[in-house]
Amino acid sequence: MPTIPIPGILGIYLIHKYNSNLEGYIQSKFIFILNTFLFYVTLMLVYLKTKELLLSTIIGIVQWLFISFLIFNY
Repeated sequence: MPTIPIPGILGIYLIHKYNSNLEGYIQSKFIFILNTFLFYVTLMLVYLKTKELLLSTIIGIVQWLFISFLIFNY
């Protein structure tokens, strides 16, 4: 439950970034959802391979932040 405000704040930021352009907003929101899905898949695959929860979380977060930085700063 504590992560529910994050998509709302991201939505406000994206609407401001794209000057109320809904197409850009929807595209960015879709990319964010795919990136989050990729984070969870990476988290599960690394955890199943290594059985290290901390390592898999760190790898997933680094990957998620890197992709988010690349996508939202183009």
